[in-house]
Amino acid sequence: MTNQKQNQKQNQNQTSQASQNRQLKNNLASKDVISPYQSMILISSTQIATGMLTMPRLASSTAHETAWLPVLIGTLISLIAVFIITTLTLRFPNYTFIDFIPTVLFGSNKKRLYKIVSIIFILPYLAMWMGFVIISSRIFSELIRIAIFPHTPVIVILIALMLGVLFMIWFELEVIARFNETVFPIMLISLIIIVAISWQNAELTNLLPLFHFNWKEVLKTSCFNIFYSFEGFSIIFLTMAYTRKDKKSKIYAANLSGAAITGLLYTSLVTVTIAVFGYELVQNEMWPTYDLAKTATIPGAVIERLDPAFISIWVAAIFTTVGNSYYFTCFSIIQWFNFKNPNKARRWLGICAFPIVIYVTLMSENIFTFNRWEIIIGVIGLFTEIFIPIVLLLLAVLTKRKGGTKNDKENLPSGKPQKA
Repeated sequence: MTNQKQNQKQNQNQTSQASQNRQLKNNLASKDVISPYQSMILISSTQIATGMLTMPRLASSTAHETAWLPVLIGTLISLIAVFIITTLTLRFPNYTFIDFIPTVLFGSNKKRLYKIVSIIFILPYLAMWMGFVIISSRIFSELIRIAIFPHTPVIVILIALMLGVLFMIWFELEVIARFNETVFPIMLISLIIIVAISWQNAELTNLLPLFHFNWKEVLKTSCFNIFYSFEGFSIIFLTMAYTRKDKKSKIYAANLSGAAITGLLYTSLVTVTIAVFGYELVQNEMWPTYDLAKTATIPGAVIERLDPAFISIWVAAIFTTVGNSYYFTCFSIIQWFNFKNPNKARRWLGICAFPIVIYVTLMSENIFTFNRWEIIIGVIGLFTEIFIPIVLLLLAVLTKRKGGTKNDKENLPSGKPQKA
């Protein structure tokens, strides 16, 4: 009788343990809401924005006919930075940079002081993402007013855009990833078609001579003038915590592919724009790529003008960039404060920040002010997306700090990853 009771108790304990293991497995799986493919889409759709309009002018200012070269250098820099950030985040699976930065710096995030000090590394990212929101939304409003609604005040267009962005705040990360996954392929294919059609008006002599430039000026352009257009891949610091943990090679390939798609698209746009207009004329155009779309026509006059199609595509690009940047800024702030109900807190933060964003975006009446802001955000991006990740990765490697795996519990961050 005693043996029978012991066996029953042992069976109950095994059943309870199996149930707990299944529940733990389900909880971990529920956090892996993003596939590597969606991670690639999020990176590229966050990067592609206002840079499409201004990059030919900025790149050709120093490289002249070889304007594609600084774009390729910028692409290479972004690929290296993506590799470094991905390597760093894979050391702390299931944790965002809000959780693991104190661990990298101090070996633990149990003390509130460590988390407060780590804000020095976190604030530049928030400033950069909000810079994307402000600059992209203002340039968007100006172009829409000039091209489509010349008598509509900028504030009306801006509020319409930001209301759509605010609507995104209501959803969880999985929905944001699926939205980007739906929009991005349409946008990319449409841009490829416009580039291909534009080649019929190209003069290859506008691309010659190939290497008539100053290397020092080209490198300066790649690192400062146009690097703003490549920024945005630092969202990996957040998305990797919720990305499905496939093979590391697959995750590396997905993240690097996202940055590579952006670089190849930018290179194609810059090359065809210079080939059509020549770099001298491009220097006199505020938005050369938009002018390129106005000159492109489909043979047979099936569609007489492509600039309305370009505007539609660009609206989608701006909406994903502004929406993703606004979402991840609010997401990071709420996670840092560790609210009990992060979804509700994120929505309220988005609502409260809405009028502030509108005010700052309309603060300057001169659109050229935002061109200077792009360079400032570009410099911040060099610091946040290259320098900080290198420092953090070196510290993590030298101190052998990891977290989030069964075999490495010593430096596991204390905070539980929140549901996206």
